[in-house]
Amino acid sequence: MTKPYEQEILKFWEEKDIYNKVKAKNKGKKPFVHVDGPPYPTGEIHVGHLRNWAIKDSVLRFRRFQGMDVYARDGYDVHGLPVETKVQKNLGFKHTNDLKEFGEENFVKECKKYVSSVIDSMTHRRRDYGLWMDRDFYHTSHPDYLSMSWQFFKKAHEKGLLYKDYRTVAWSPALETTLSDYEIKDEYTTLDDPSIYVKFKVEKNHTTTNYEEYLIIWTTTPWTLQSNLAIAMNAEFDYSKVLVI
Repeated sequence: MTKPYEQEILKFWEEKDIYNKVKAKNKGKKPFVHVDGPPYPTGEIHVGHLRNWAIKDSVLRFRRFQGMDVYARDGYDVHGLPVETKVQKNLGFKHTNDLKEFGEENFVKECKKYVSSVIDSMTHRRRDYGLWMDRDFYHTSHPDYLSMSWQFFKKAHEKGLLYKDYRTVAWSPALETTLSDYEIKDEYTTLDDPSIYVKFKVEKNHTTTNYEEYLIIWTTTPWTLQSNLAIAMNAEFDYSKVLVI
């Protein structure tokens, strides 16, 4: 919630068209271009957004005070699983088959509707926060943006910069697609990891005493014991032989 005095300032800026007047004052001078690295419109803004916006806005205002022609454009990244996952959750989908039965076109419409509502909210919050950026924001699903992306990949292909290869990726069985580091980072959690000590009996012809001898190992992955074929030893390490009675 903005304070009354903040609302008065915002109202003054709007009524007097201060932002556009500042832009016009420095028009044609040395340019300073800022195209905002777009946030995902997947929910309410948080302190991370506010911190970044404050830093960016302070730099842009400083450049304006220096008399530079500042181009500052807002934007939103509306593609990818973050949006789709939110919409699937809102629709109560548990599996990809639910999405298929719902229909791809219907699902895309729901995604656009969801994105539009979140962008409206975030744009309003940006205004209340006092950010001086162009209201004509860009978004990654706009035809112009998509066209430029295809042009980029076309040029990369023509220059032989694209290639096919193999790599290890995180995979979502539920979503039937790969996951980026960003999409899996929030799935980490603190757990009590099981670890155990296990003893392996040494064959009699390899013992050096009259007692039964065992090698003791420690593992944090006890579920792999059934397939273990060997015990690793390091020739540079010192090991102890202990008599337990």
